[in-house]
Amino acid sequence: MTSPSAIDVEVIVTIANDELTHRFGDLVSGVGATLAEAVSSITEQDHLGYYPALSFFQQREDFDQAMLDSAMHIYQMVCDITRETVRANLRTLLKNIEVSQLQAIAETLPRVRPGQVDAARLLAKHYTPSTIRLHVTGEPRETVEGFPSPDTVARHMQTLLGEQFLKVDVTDIRRA
Repeated sequence: MTSPSAIDVEVIVTIANDELTHRFGDLVSGVGATLAEAVSSITEQDHLGYYPALSFFQQREDFDQAMLDSAMHIYQMVCDITRETVRANLRTLLKNIEVSQLQAIAETLPRVRPGQVDAARLLAKHYTPSTIRLHVTGEPRETVEGFPSPDTVARHMQTLLGEQFLKVDVTDIRRA
């Protein structure tokens, strides 16, 4: 049977907070709350009706750039470890694996708004580096039944990655 083309899968994984603390110690424990407090302050000061993405605060003199740089460095370290964990755990399912486009959800526009019930807690949770979006591209390995369909690959990915992450959501799958 001929090998099918590669597939591209978009996945969002969530790392358990105790796993983050185990790997990074106190470095990550307060990053979400600290950023949330600083972002809330600027949002209130500027009378914004939303919480901007972190890129909005880059180069602003009234925002602690060292704190922002530290947070971005933490997000990058979590992405790097996530990349290696995903690659290692999917080797039995895919060959020629490429893990790309990793992004901490904390870097995106928060889905919480000022004035929302429990906004401070939700914003702090958003800025915690525990949720990563990524793309996995690879060629399905042949099994005794032949080559698995993209949907079967997605289900197997959820199972394999579910052993390493608190939550795994396959958000898109298609032939590459």
